[in-house]
Amino acid sequence: MGGCVLIGKFYLLLGSTALLLVSACGGDSEPEPVACTASIEAGILIQVTDSASGNPISCAARAVVTAGTYSETVDNPSGPACFDTAILGAVFERAGTYAITVSKPGYLDFAINDVVVTAGVCHVNTVTVQARLSPM
Repeated sequence: MGGCVLIGKFYLLLGSTALLLVSACGGDSEPEPVACTASIEAGILIQVTDSASGNPISCAARAVVTAGTYSETVDNPSGPACFDTAILGAVFERAGTYAITVSKPGYLDFAINDVVVTAGVCHVNTVTVQARLSPM
């Protein structure tokens, strides 16, 4: 059965002393099993806001997310059930590098490239994008 060892080292940092504690575990123990959930996670979450006020404005917003030949469109249709605070989710459990264009009537399009979603142990590592739209 392996044990853990705590090692203390002192480093001088900009004239002050900081204590750095490093722990190292060794031995022949098996790695801990990972319990993954059955949920499906968005790779990208898009928060749509007005650039001037900072208020959420996702009703009637549309996001187009692309990577090479892959393309996905996400809408928050306007209507009685629409909430401006809704966050647009895209590329569920899909790692990659994406370009995003967000549009909404009465606003200039927002575009961003090179949004990188990485794979985690169980799910993708979600990236949040702030789409700040400017009124026309």
